Amino acid sequence: MMDLHNYILLILKSYPKGLLSNEVENLCRDAGYSVHHGIVSGALSSLHRAGEVYYLHKLVNRRHPYIHRMYKANYHPSEVMERPKQNKWRTIADILYRALEQENLSPKQRDDVLNLYRNSLDA
Repeated sequence: MMDLHNYILLILKSYPKGLLSNEVENLCRDAGYSVHHGIVSGALSSLHRAGEVYYLHKLVNRRHPYIHRMYKANYHPSEVMERPKQNKWRTIADILYRALEQENLSPKQRDDVLNLYRNSLDA
């Protein structure tokens, strides 16, 4: 069986107008994948961060349709969400990760930042 991320990309290639996350979830289940909302939502977010899919700003049943990157040009730039939204913990984790890359940190500072980083990922 194809991995879930690649299967979602394959599905979205067939829908130029996009699909809602629950529609993607149902198609994955129909194909034999054991998924729930969190798994599909996480996969879509991961694909969005990687630039493989985008979601549209418009809402359909309180959800944003996701489109494959090959259909992005079919929409006005104001209709497409380029980068996924980040929650505050993801933002904090990114800042801490960049701090860890600094070469002028003492071992104690590096340990402190690393612990904060790990805790932010668990939040």
